[in-house]
Amino acid sequence: MTEDRPAGVMRVLSALARRCTAVLAYHGIADLPLSEDPRRLMIPPARLRAQVSALRDAGFELVTVSELARRADSGPPPPGLVALTFDDAYLNLLEPLLTLADQGVPSAVYVTTDWIGGRFPRMPESDDARILDREQLRTLAEAGVEIGAHTLSHPDLSTLPVAEAVRELRESREILESIIGRPVTTAAYPFGRYKEESLGAARDAGIRIALAEAGGRGWEPLAMSRAPIGRGESWPAFTAKVSGQWPRFDGSAAGRFARSTVSRLRGRFR
Repeated sequence: MTEDRPAGVMRVLSALARRCTAVLAYHGIADLPLSEDPRRLMIPPARLRAQVSALRDAGFELVTVSELARRADSGPPPPGLVALTFDDAYLNLLEPLLTLADQGVPSAVYVTTDWIGGRFPRMPESDDARILDREQLRTLAEAGVEIGAHTLSHPDLSTLPVAEAVRELRESREILESIIGRPVTTAAYPFGRYKEESLGAARDAGIRIALAEAGGRGWEPLAMSRAPIGRGESWPAFTAKVSGQWPRFDGSAAGRFARSTVSRLRGRFR
């Protein structure tokens, strides 16, 4: 079953497909109560299906991060592209992403390599906290899912010495290449954060495209902007993020105020 989408949303998305391109950041795919997903990292499968269906029906082409970067050719990409990205490599991504691949919808998974075959340490103990193992990562790669680096241990690179940032990114990339048997050239900064030196660290680690959230720099290859999609994303918020303007708003005073307000309300009603 796929959730309904308002007709007005489809009109907006269709207009955006003629002039906008975006990278969207997800985490896991599961329908969980908030008590089991306090960080709001899981999107219900029906919500994801509705979003993907809406994007395709509006005229967007779904591509991998590498393909988007190739078409951008070190500048702004053409309009009408969306890349779906999933951080941390949760086990619950396996079947949904394979199904999407079968439907011609590519995606990218960013892997914290110390967690492979284990569990996400910041979630309550459950199957949905489990992380893909090596064989499952190979299965995704063989199906056309792009596998990218998300460091060894998921540190905040904006606070890390440069040499340590290089090690985290390079060793993560090398481990993934040894697992899937093909080059790994893209990465996602943990927490979406970086500092100026992180760009050089990514380059020194052999990364060609690195994704950021807060402070993303549009289509700059080593600080490419992407918009986070949460479990309770409304259709208006989703369309705003597809517009590609979310990083600009997110870094503004209005964006900081909005995040603070939402955080307080979530705490009040949790």
